[in-house]
Amino acid sequence: MISHWMKCAVLGTALALGTPVVMAQGSAAFAPTTQLAGQTLQLNGQGVRYRTVIPVYEMGLYTAKKVITPEQLLSLPGPKRASFVALRDFPVEQIGLSLVRGMRENADPAHAIAVAGYMDKLGRIFSTEKKIAAGQTFTLEYVPGKGTVFLINGVQKGETVTEPGFMEAVLRIWVGPKPLDSQLKELLLGAPPKKTEQLHQG
Repeated sequence: MISHWMKCAVLGTALALGTPVVMAQGSAAFAPTTQLAGQTLQLNGQGVRYRTVIPVYEMGLYTAKKVITPEQLLSLPGPKRASFVALRDFPVEQIGLSLVRGMRENADPAHAIAVAGYMDKLGRIFSTEKKIAAGQTFTLEYVPGKGTVFLINGVQKGETVTEPGFMEAVLRIWVGPKPLDSQLKELLLGAPPKKTEQLHQG
């Protein structure tokens, strides 16, 4: 656990730089419901992705109905949306490489060949922009029969990925057996925020 004084130091530095600061519980950045393909989706969970003690982005997961396990999420039919708010400036290539690595590490062995192609598509999607700035939003949306799209500030970037298995492989990055952030995984699956005020160290 990080000491109170270290938390204050991190907070003070971030405020001096004008960087949004979110504690482990996250913030109220996401609406409780959203519309996608004519269907109302509900916020299943939200949380912050940290690298050491630095918040990178906040993520909200929207689904057609509440799920509490990875299996329920991945088998759930209907549209899905993963929404993000950048909490600091970062190169898009950097997050793209991180997600490609996460996809590889969490791939279903039964779909290894398909996932290799998905990794290439994911990398190309995240090569369409150079940088995401603090405060910008980016989104991954899946609509059955159409595919998955990546948007920055509501504008589509890159191609539509039509393979239905692509979004499942993407979601495994955060809810698979080796998630990018284990605490974020719990929060996305609806776990209540931890009551202890501590910065994430994942």
